[in-house]
Amino acid sequence: MTGSIWWIGPTVIVLLRMLVAEARSSNAKRAEGVLIFQMALFARLLAGFVIGALFVTLINRISREETWVSVSGTVLLILFCLSWPTTLTIDATGVTRYLWWKPKKTIPWGAVVDLQKNAGGDWKVCSSDGTTIDFSRFHADPLRFEMEILKRANLRATTNMNAPTTLLRS
Repeated sequence: MTGSIWWIGPTVIVLLRMLVAEARSSNAKRAEGVLIFQMALFARLLAGFVIGALFVTLINRISREETWVSVSGTVLLILFCLSWPTTLTIDATGVTRYLWWKPKKTIPWGAVVDLQKNAGGDWKVCSSDGTTIDFSRFHADPLRFEMEILKRANLRATTNMNAPTTLLRS
């Protein structure tokens, strides 16, 4: 029984690696002095396709399925909509995160105290008041994002979140 679906795992891994490769090869958009960092186009298309397919399936099966199946599908659809990829911008005032269902979050350059990177390639911009903005490995142009944050916030280097903890400051 399980031997016929062995290909799903490797397919998902290859798909995720393709998304990361596309994000690394994509460039940030520039509009009126603002750098715009979105998720890779393929990731946005894939998310839109999943949301659309789930919506159409739910509408077509509305009176043919039991109530719990329709409710579960609706909850899943809402969760997919809430997970729509963030958009980050960098301008003269600071770094800003946009989500369609939350108010925008901005960290001004004077408040940026650290830029952290983990082993997976995700960045976290940290402010002096504890606010953070996350930049995932699936966002476009990660190296430019790191360079712009370091330059505009006057930081010396990116902190490696996976490095061993030390009490000494460099």
